[in-house]
Amino acid sequence: MKKIDLHTHSSCSDGSLSPAQLVELAAKCGLAAIAVTDHDSTSGVAEAVMKGEEAGVEVISGVEFSLFHEDTAIHLLAYGFDPGHPAMTAMVERVQKIRDDRNNGIMERFSALGIAIDREELEKSADGQLGRPHFAAYLVRKGVASSIQDAFNRYLKRGGPAYVPRERFSAGEAIAEIARAGGVAVMAHPGVTSRSPDRMTALIRSLASRGLAGIEVLYPGHDTRTTSMLGELAADLGLLITGGSDFHGASKPDIRLGGEGKIPAVPYSLLEGLKKAVADR
Repeated sequence: MKKIDLHTHSSCSDGSLSPAQLVELAAKCGLAAIAVTDHDSTSGVAEAVMKGEEAGVEVISGVEFSLFHEDTAIHLLAYGFDPGHPAMTAMVERVQKIRDDRNNGIMERFSALGIAIDREELEKSADGQLGRPHFAAYLVRKGVASSIQDAFNRYLKRGGPAYVPRERFSAGEAIAEIARAGGVAVMAHPGVTSRSPDRMTALIRSLASRGLAGIEVLYPGHDTRTTSMLGELAADLGLLITGGSDFHGASKPDIRLGGEGKIPAVPYSLLEGLKKAVADR
């Protein structure tokens, strides 16, 4: 069976490998295809596609957006879009502005706490866009926190003294813009977003009414029961099923590219369904 991974992150967001290195690893792991789905950024797609052609790994365009649906923070995976389409460019610029404003707020919170952070050093460590994991890693390097998790627990988690909430960007609006750019939207890790089966089902049904194309069913954070429920719900609503490891590299060393040991192998047939949905737009 040809295996794929439709949820991966490179150093263009918070992964430890460059897009090219990510594709090289995919080839070593025997994966037929991957999607590079960096957080709120499409900057690594072109490099990954080019390396994929050289390494014999199919690369589909992707991105993972942090959004809100009503009062719930969710993640949407977009696939198959044109990275240069004006709708996609405008949306990435908007979410990057939201991210930058949040990072500035976090800097101010740390300053108020008496914790000095060198912005230039912090940004160099990101090698792409900046996010809370980079703040956490900085605190570990400076001896302020003992680990990434300790940094989140003490400062950066929701409600923590350095936590800054995101500006809200509607998932319904994002789904429409992804479609304009020629892509499809898939809800990422719904079983992690909501631990309540009823709430999870209600969220997916509501998003489906707004044009959601699919659900990420195969995911390391989903237990067998959740995976089964999501598969049945996808069939009921006529939604695509996708799957991926959420690979980040060094920051999540227990997660291997392809999800070996964490999820069933993701079959190439799921990518075929995804590509058909994109072509039918």
